[in-house]
Amino acid sequence: MESENEFLFEIDDITSDWDTTFFKRIPSDLFEDPIWNNQQFTKKEAMLDLYALAYDALPNKSVIVQIRQSSVRIFPGEVIRGYRALAIKWGWSKKTVGRFLKELEELGIINIRLKMPCTVIKLNFWVHRLSPKGDTTKPEGGHFNNKDNNNNKNIS
Repeated sequence: MESENEFLFEIDDITSDWDTTFFKRIPSDLFEDPIWNNQQFTKKEAMLDLYALAYDALPNKSVIVQIRQSSVRIFPGEVIRGYRALAIKWGWSKKTVGRFLKELEELGIINIRLKMPCTVIKLNFWVHRLSPKGDTTKPEGGHFNNKDNNNNKNIS
């Protein structure tokens, strides 16, 4: 009789395609559940929430958002939220939100593309939706620990 580990190894061999091996599906309803939103977020939860808040569409399908009589174009993988809105959602101060986003930017995980009239955060490791051909595009920045990614830094 085969052990469970041997069986899992065989499955890994079969599903070696990078986008089926490295990603988990999370229902978007989870992010609206009171269990998710009823307490102060950890840094990990805040980072995951950024992905949940990101605009999601096929690659290069932008949308124009009206913010205080200004038009702001956002692309898939971008979050348009102010520090105050994130602070309220995450149970943090605006200063803590700013420090957290600066840390993510220094690590190469995000880029803050625009600050006025509202903050636009670009997720550098965003994986675009399936194209009409059925292929998932790799994240623009590669994987977090990609040896070719010059933004890798040790986190202590």
